[in-house]
Formats: sequence, C-alpha cells, structure tokens
Amino acid sequence: KRDNMGDDEWACFGSDSSDEDGSAVIQTDGKNQPANVTVDVFDDAEHDDCHSATASLEEDQRLVGFIVTKFLKANSKVPISKRRVMIFDGGQESEMGARHRRLRQCFSSRGVEVITVPYDRSGHFQTREYFVDCAMVCVDFDDITSSDHISFVKECVVPGGFVVYPKSFLAVPNRVEKLFNIAVWMIDKSNEDVAAITSSFLIAHKRRGLINSKACPWKSSSPSNRLNERKFIEEITVARSAYEIQQPRNSVEALNDVSIDLAKSALLQYGIVIIRDLFDIKDISPWKDAALRDLDDAIEALRKRSIDLLNPGSSENEPLSYHELAMREDLRCDLRNGKAFRKIRKDTTAQSIRMNPVVAKIVKEAFNPKGQHFRGNYGRYNFHLGGPDGSPLPLKIGEVGAVISMPGAADQAIHADTPHLFEYADLPPHYANLFITTTEDAHYDKSGNFQEVNGDSLTGGTAFVIGSHKLKDCELLMSDSGRRERELRTIRPSLRVGDALIFDCRLLHFGLANASDKFRPLLYINLTHEWFVDPKNWEDREKLFPNVESVATGGGLNA
Repeated sequence: KRDNMGDDEWACFGSDSSDEDGSAVIQTDGKNQPANVTVDVFDDAEHDDCHSATASLEEDQRLVGFIVTKFLKANSKVPISKRRVMIFDGGQESEMGARHRRLRQCFSSRGVEVITVPYDRSGHFQTREYFVDCAMVCVDFDDITSSDHISFVKECVVPGGFVVYPKSFLAVPNRVEKLFNIAVWMIDKSNEDVAAITSSFLIAHKRRGLINSKACPWKSSSPSNRLNERKFIEEITVARSAYEIQQPRNSVEALNDVSIDLAKSALLQYGIVIIRDLFDIKDISPWKDAALRDLDDAIEALRKRSIDLLNPGSSENEPLSYHELAMREDLRCDLRNGKAFRKIRKDTTAQSIRMNPVVAKIVKEAFNPKGQHFRGNYGRYNFHLGGPDGSPLPLKIGEVGAVISMPGAADQAIHADTPHLFEYADLPPHYANLFITTTEDAHYDKSGNFQEVNGDSLTGGTAFVIGSHKLKDCELLMSDSGRRERELRTIRPSLRVGDALIFDCRLLHFGLANASDKFRPLLYINLTHEWFVDPKNWEDREKLFPNVESVATGGGLNA
C-alpha cells in the first residue's frame, strides 16, 4: 500500500514555482491513497555518453533494473510479466539498433513485454494503437526527423507512466520544456539547473489527471495554487496500467484490486475519484447523439409554448421543469425521458456503461465499509440480506441521464445534490453520481498534425470542492472565513471521453461555464443504496411528450 504524498515526495518532480504561499490541507486517516512514485535518478558518472557505441551491457542492465524496481513494481497486482515497455530507436539500423537489441534482451530477461514500433518504408507509423507503461527513446535529438514521432511516443504512454529520454535532448535550449508540457508531464528536477538529468537520460512522468485552467477565471492562477490543484488531481485519479487497458472494459479485470482500493479510499476521503479511460468511446457516442436529439425535440416543443430555451429572458413564458427536462439555470438543462433516450435504453449494448462492474464494485465498497463488529448487525437476517456476513448491501443503479450545457452557459451556483442523513456524524456515502463526459478537444490541429491534449477547454466541465462532503469541512468552507480555503480546495478536473468520475453527492460542486460554440452533454448515472429515494430530483411533472413511456431515472436495477 502507498501512503499519502508529502512535500518531499512531490519535490522530486519539482514545483511549478518557488512560490509556496498557500496550500490546502485535508486531514487523512492513514489509509491507501493515490500517490506518485518518487523518482530516484539513475546516475553513473563513469558512463557520461550512453549513446556511444561503447555503452556497456552492464549499464543497460542497471538502467533496466532501475525502471523495473522503481516504476513497474509500483502496483503489486500487475505482475512484471504484464508490464509493457516500448523501445523506440526511430527505425534506425545502426549502433542505436544494437543498443535497442541489448535493452530488449535486458527487459525480456526480467519478464517484461517489449514492443517495437512498426514502420513503413517512408518512416511513418503504421498505427497508433499502442499502450505502454514506459517508453525508452534510444535515439539522439538530431536523429529525430519528425515531431510526430515524439508525439506518438508520448501518446502511447498511459497516464501515470513515464518516458526515458536521452540526455542529448538537452543540447537544444528550452527543448525539454517544449517537448514536455508541464500541464501533462512532471519532470524530475533533483539536479540544479536541468530537468531529470541522469548520466544518460532524463525522465518524464505523465500526470494521471489534468486540470482545465481556462475554467473559473476568478480562481487564482498563482504557481502555488496551480501546484496545489495538481496535487489534488493526482491524488483523486486512478490510472490504469497498459495491461489493465488491454482487458475488456466491462469486466472486473479492467481495474485490479490495488487500484480498486485506491479508488474507494479517494472517494471516502476526498468525496471524488476519477478512473482514466474506463469506457469505450463507441459505447458513449450513441448516448451523446441521443441526448442532442432529445434536446432538439425539447427546444421545438417549448417553442410551441412560446418558450425559447436558447435565449433565456426573451420568451413570453419562462421555462419550467418537466418530466423529460429540468432546468438547472439558464442554458443548462437536465434531460431524462426523451424519445431518443427511451429508445436507446432498450439497447443492451448501450447499457454497458450503466452496468460497468468496476464502478459498481468501487461504489459498493465505499457505501459499505466493513466495521470491526460487523457480525453484530443481526437485523440483516431480515429483508433477504443474508445475515451479518459483512458483505456489501445491494446497490441501486439509475438510468442514464444527461445534463446539457449550451453555449453561453455561466458557472453554476455551488451546491450539493443530497443532504446528510444525520447531522451529528459523517456516515459513509449513500448516494453517488457517475459522470461521463462526451466531449473533448481535438487531438489534431487544422493541418492534421497530432497535438497533445493539455486539459484546457472552453466547453467547461464540473468543478468540485475537495473534502466538502464532511460536515465540519463544509461548515468551514461555506463560512466567510473559509473563502480562501474554499478556493484552494476547488478543483477543475479535465476529463477525456472514456474517463469515469464518481463523486459523493454531498460534495460541493458546480457546472462550469461553456464559453465555446458547442453543446456539452454530460452523461450521469445515479448510484444509491437500495432503500434511498430522491424525490427532489425525480418528482414527476407535466410531460413535454405525453405519448412517451415514463422511465424513472432515479430507479433502475440492483447490483
């Protein structure tokens, strides 16, 4: 198990600035938490130029040993034989090719899977379908003829993975900063004036999660605040290994037990957890399309009632909440029972995002932490609960809904979705929400060149106040004296299509402004204890589409 990160551990990656005038602190209970792996720099002065033909087998063995022991064993549930390393030499047949073969032999002798990037005759990549825990670049900077090659290597590395680059990259001023965007990468700065120097290599660690720095312009962008927010994002994000990504997404193998425990702990302590790349884009797209079709139908139906949903304040009548649509402030609405959604809910394939076993396991374990005296819960012999065996209680999974933020939507008012059951103690969560984004910035520019997504987006997202699901914390954060702490704890996670965000519905949060010209559908799924009912959010109202069969979004099947 990994402990919480302290300043010393983070210092190995360097701070965004020497300005350390503010940081938010949340008390921990000593349980497992997501944490970065501290980088120990491999440094051997006897081998100053590792890319010469004289580079020794012994040096390569030491380097491979460093990678295996310090990184690849970070998650004990992913055996070394299931780790993947890419050795990239630019397709050269030279002395570099000889070193490539030596490194491949060293990794293979330790049981690590090594993949080689296939090239066509023109020297371009044949495919981008690679995921690796580590990429080693065995080619000097001057030998790389295309920036697309570097972009490919960086994109292949899974969040939480790392890239090992040759020292010669430092020969060009500011090249490392240009290659490794600080929004996406952490560079070890343990040496005085250069990033992650070893005798041969520099090391870049890919962040598990990203922030949307374009959101909340009122939030301080000081280096210390930015560093603090990135720390929180790293702690609440669980990244999957290359092996886990290769497993069927709708299976328990998609996230191992160590990662499940990290996710559960983050949800309990911080009130939120993000699991990267858990869903397949092709399973999300039909829901996005259905949400937009239902929005079009709702806009047209409301126009017949003299209501213009796209121009609030200009209508003869103001929009109300209906059975199919609930207003969440101007230019932001909640869609649930439209015709397209009703149709897609009958598609068993489309329902796979709702029935993901990883999400169900994380939430059930967070809802039902096993106490020391669980055998004393004798009432579990009633209601078909099987007796006091400590097993998780049934979970109710609601139907898929969508909150759509339209172009021009402002920041939402800060709020929590459900009250605490009692006000004398912080109980485990009883109501959680799963968010799945359907939009993200393009990976290619207008010229068709690959560009690394840095997390910034004008379409917005959702901001959360870390730890505000606890009564004492929320009381402080929402007081006049808690404004500074509230700002420090406000995070703006940037999600990619396929990511899963689960949060305790007692957590303070708010939808972010949509400053783009695009509609932003956000899929959500309510997860509650079997006995919980939320009448505030799902009370039946007048129907926009009277002939459409009702489907209660807050209801659903049990797991």
